[in-house]
Amino acid sequence: MQALLIECMIRSSLIAAFAGLVLFVMRIRTAAARHAVWTGVMLAMLLLPALMIWGPKAPLPLLPHVAEPAPVLSLSTSDRITAAPVESARSLARTVADRRGPNWAIVLYLAGVLIFLGRLGIGVARVGALLRGTVACAAPVTVGWLRPRMILPPDSSQWPRGKLDAVRAHEREHARRRDPLWQTAALLNRALFWFHPLAWWLERNISGLAEEACDAAVLAGGCDPYAYSECLVDVARSVQRAGGRIDALGVAMPGAGLDQRIRKLLNSATTPRVSQVRMACAAALCAALAAIFARGTLVRAQSGSKGHLEFEAASVRFRSARHRSHG
Repeated sequence: MQALLIECMIRSSLIAAFAGLVLFVMRIRTAAARHAVWTGVMLAMLLLPALMIWGPKAPLPLLPHVAEPAPVLSLSTSDRITAAPVESARSLARTVADRRGPNWAIVLYLAGVLIFLGRLGIGVARVGALLRGTVACAAPVTVGWLRPRMILPPDSSQWPRGKLDAVRAHEREHARRRDPLWQTAALLNRALFWFHPLAWWLERNISGLAEEACDAAVLAGGCDPYAYSECLVDVARSVQRAGGRIDALGVAMPGAGLDQRIRKLLNSATTPRVSQVRMACAAALCAALAAIFARGTLVRAQSGSKGHLEFEAASVRFRSARHRSHG
């Protein structure tokens, strides 16, 4: 299991590195497009252990060929005597490993998984409380995986019309994009790979890009960027007065990286849209690279002709027979 986790860590890092390279080379800067790519990387990382255990392998003959010794049909007495200590050493090593006790690295990993899964379960319970109306939220939040639902604070009926329209437009975009589902998947991926910094970065990045994508959709609907920025600040102040952040398993309007979001909203320069062709090419390239790094296995190149191998085997048999005759 320890080797599987290490290999998953290496492969997921390669997938993320090449996905970032694709985004940089193809100049994809819109939040919605970047969110889609990094969500795909997160899903590939989440499914990586199952793919490595049960998925088909794709051999990649990239390593140089190393000549293998020809098979020997029989062993002499001296060979058997030499091989006996080797087998005894291997048996002793297995016995020592069995008596050494539990692998504490695996125990620590499982303990971390249980802790983060417990936190995830608490978030699910709070979502249920929000949906039942037993607790109130301090800020607008969208919860639900298959049928996302918008929940507004109790004082939302007293908000100005412009603020209420902007909040509803933002939360409707979260629901349309199924952002609560992707956030839950990112939290689950972080729980399974809590030891890997990439899992933490993906969870924060996906959450922040989801908020930026919804902000861009609100502005595209005709909302004034300055008025919308004031709306975001007002909602963040409401959360602060209520005693901190929102712990429900959903996407709340204040979200992550509020300072950066407001700077982008007030920046006069708009991010150029990504054409469907360029986005399709980027998605196909990222998918191909993810498949290669997820299932690719480096193997050594095939050796020479079959006749050469047969000649080497015959030579070994001849030398072995000659040795026995002289002995």
